[in-house]
Amino acid sequence: MMTTAARSPAILLPRLTPYELDPEHGKVAPSIAKPQYDKLIDATRVVLRANSATLIIDYPLRRPARFEILPDGADGAFTVRGLVRAIAERYAQVYAEEEKTASKPAGKVPGLENRNETDGKYGISMHVLDDLVIEGIDVKLDERGEVIVELEIGS
Repeated sequence: MMTTAARSPAILLPRLTPYELDPEHGKVAPSIAKPQYDKLIDATRVVLRANSATLIIDYPLRRPARFEILPDGADGAFTVRGLVRAIAERYAQVYAEEEKTASKPAGKVPGLENRNETDGKYGISMHVLDDLVIEGIDVKLDERGEVIVELEIGS
């Protein structure tokens, strides 16, 4: 009897690190709450060609979210701008859904700038949306051939 080891997802492209050009600070990671699309470096560069991809949002969530995202260009082209826009829109959706489904409102942790954990659909903890920046985007192909977009989020 043959057994096969579980395959880890294949990396489709090297880590994408989007940057905005800030006159005061040079290259900075784009804000998720307020990305400045006009300041994105290489915004129109095509970084992926696929009919769709699955975006996984897992930070700062206790229960990860998965969303289908579609290309922003012709012929299945995902650009830097399109990926940043999809990420920002889905994060806004996650935070809005959390607010609607939580039994208590998000508030500040005393003595810190962080928010308390809420018990809604995703269980958001510690960070308000304005805190978050996109530090990296990884695109992989899972064992079923599905394109997966994973994120490195900073604050």
